[in-house]
Amino acid sequence: MQHYTIRYQVQFYFPSDAVTSCRSSVDEEKTINLIPATWPLLQCLYQVRKPYSNCGSMAVGCMGLKGELERIKSTLYKVDSNFQVVTVNSDEIGIKFIPDQSQKYILTCNVPNNYPSNSPIWSCDTEDMKVLDCICNVNAMADNDGNNLLIEMICELSNKLCQSFNVSVNDNVKKLTEDYERVKGATKVTQISQSHNVAEADTSEASEFEDENDDTDRFIVDMNYDDNSDKKENENLSTQEIETLKKIKRTQMDDYLKGTVSGSVTASDRLMKELKDVYQSAAYKNGTYSVELVHDSLYEWNVKILRVDPDSHLYNDLKKLKKKLKYSHVLLNFTFKDSYPLHPPFVRVVEPIVTGGYVMTGGAICMELLTPQGWSSVYTVDAIIIQIAATLVQGKARIDFSAPANSYSYYRAQSSFLSMVKLHGKNGWYTPPKSEG
Repeated sequence: MQHYTIRYQVQFYFPSDAVTSCRSSVDEEKTINLIPATWPLLQCLYQVRKPYSNCGSMAVGCMGLKGELERIKSTLYKVDSNFQVVTVNSDEIGIKFIPDQSQKYILTCNVPNNYPSNSPIWSCDTEDMKVLDCICNVNAMADNDGNNLLIEMICELSNKLCQSFNVSVNDNVKKLTEDYERVKGATKVTQISQSHNVAEADTSEASEFEDENDDTDRFIVDMNYDDNSDKKENENLSTQEIETLKKIKRTQMDDYLKGTVSGSVTASDRLMKELKDVYQSAAYKNGTYSVELVHDSLYEWNVKILRVDPDSHLYNDLKKLKKKLKYSHVLLNFTFKDSYPLHPPFVRVVEPIVTGGYVMTGGAICMELLTPQGWSSVYTVDAIIIQIAATLVQGKARIDFSAPANSYSYYRAQSSFLSMVKLHGKNGWYTPPKSEG
């Protein structure tokens, strides 16, 4: 049994669902149990606390979602211009773009509940490649630091659209851009100042922490970590699969110690179980599909569908594909949110370019079980993969050998998927007769 005595006054961060008892005030000695994924935090508490002590600085100098929405509404809501906001709330923003009298586009921005941790996604129900390219470029801004990203996206979207259609950017957008740049500059200055203050505070706190005697209030963490349980679960796995699981655990521990935790404990635990189940599934073992984690992350999987019905057109197309491009699989990409399994993964086809089979523009897949309306947390990744493989065949999927190689992308798939979800949300789902697959 391992015990750690820690001053409870020292502020540190746990994922919200890791250990709820740490969030209450501690008036006496307490013994709590931590799940295995969380215990590395306690081995190096002071080092872990440093990265998270700056968590609040992101909000300093930035407006926050409410401030951004108010600024957007006061500047662009139903203004008389070619780029105007028509709806604005904490979940969704609608923008009307009118490059000329004969054209009008409605663009939609879906704002996630955990913004700015997750970035907004833009979409438009159009086939105009100029508009779709602008949306793809704006969605790619998700890699930014998240400060006032919504306003930055709107300004960039306006600039890109106006440039593509050769029209002038209206004064209201220019004003919003100036406001954003001013706040952005203030944020940088504040963060630089805070970094010096934090460094000085950390030096004094470190010595205080080391000199603190045992009379201070404390709580005791009682941890049980059984390595034998892993050995029992891994009995039917190959050496490579076991090494993959061990590598994931090491990466998780390193991330906790560095303060770069991603995802949630609930999602990570479920995905680790899903991966083990996949390794032991009959379809995986008989070569129906293979799985590879992208950058060793539990939250992004590449799945290759290797075997389909030999009587299908897709089977014959895959044989031709092997002769032409030296591979014979359908590559799927799964991305999981930290709210998984409460929300479905986003699944898209990466290659080859497919027509039919319920594969949409950009590579998104039109399946009810992959939408919020049709999803259930009891669905497993193994079952989803098998269902997608069957749906491709039933939907008479064919490989489009003449299509450009760059026809599919993550953001195009996201855009068409969101449009599909809205359409079926209004009109319901249509189940075709058996004669149509």
